[in-house]
Amino acid sequence: MIKKVVIIVGIVIILIVAGYIGYKTYILNKYNVANLGNTYQEIIESFNNKETVTINNQQLSEEEYTNFQNIKFKNIVEGYTKEEIDSTYPIMQYKNEAEKKWISISTMETFVSMFTNDQITIYGSMDSDEELPKDIESAEKRKAYLEKNNITNDLELLDFLGRDYAKKVSLFDNINDIKGRYELHYLTTITIPKIKSITEITGDYPGYILNVNDTVQEVTLLINDKKYIISFNNFTEDEIYDFISSIIIEDSCQFTKTYRVEKIIESNDEGYLHVTLTEFQKAGAETVTIPREINNNIEEGKYYEFTFSSNQEDLSEDMSNIFENTEVVSIVETEKTGLDQIQEKVCKVL
Repeated sequence: MIKKVVIIVGIVIILIVAGYIGYKTYILNKYNVANLGNTYQEIIESFNNKETVTINNQQLSEEEYTNFQNIKFKNIVEGYTKEEIDSTYPIMQYKNEAEKKWISISTMETFVSMFTNDQITIYGSMDSDEELPKDIESAEKRKAYLEKNNITNDLELLDFLGRDYAKKVSLFDNINDIKGRYELHYLTTITIPKIKSITEITGDYPGYILNVNDTVQEVTLLINDKKYIISFNNFTEDEIYDFISSIIIEDSCQFTKTYRVEKIIESNDEGYLHVTLTEFQKAGAETVTIPREINNNIEEGKYYEFTFSSNQEDLSEDMSNIFENTEVVSIVETEKTGLDQIQEKVCKVL
């Protein structure tokens, strides 16, 4: 009887072990980074063979700068046509059709931040036929895997991916680690475009350059936990480095709007005035409060250019919203009327 029990227990143990090994083998095969295709393997090779360039900021005179929102840069785009694309992440494009050159400037989430979100934008290099898995791990688990491997920014992520790709995974590895590793590589294939090579930037602004092909380069600067992207088409390496070195990220931005002063109302506070303003081609009037020291000589019935300084990431065009959430830095009388008046869009701190 005892012998029979021992045999039964032994068979059960063998079945459990066999089942575990079978399941683990299935996991290893399903979550094998080699399944991500040859294109991804080429990208990994570029991570491991990246070059390095040191770029430090050059100080220019104010006349040499132009800007987009709170980003200042050397004005090499004079004569270019410009188009602002209002999307989740604003984009400014500068084009020179004659020379077939263009620059686009924008900002977006870092890859590390993106990978911890539930929604991930697909625009990368994935060349397999499979769709985004329905059983992909939660954002919380992806975040935990990044933290476990001390990945806090995009450069650390790229270094990790390059080292990790050749790592051998065995039956003894933790299932969550096997899944976490695979999904980090998998998500990279759908967020990083196919590239020719990569160059790491050191110096005042750390970052990297994705050399997409012989004519297109996508520069990423990692500043204050944000990701600033400058894409170039048909620019030389020296031109790109010179442009990058001129970039200054400020903590505020300015814009100017023209208003007609309809009425001036004295305030109980000697430091301020209440003024009723209207804006060309907009219905209605708004009464706002302005510091008297900015311009104590404004008059009813005249037009003034109001320049505002904003540190907001989002600001509406509503007049009251502007005055409540920005600082008025100057009020200058103007004789411009109608469509000749300055009416700049509100700016955002990117």
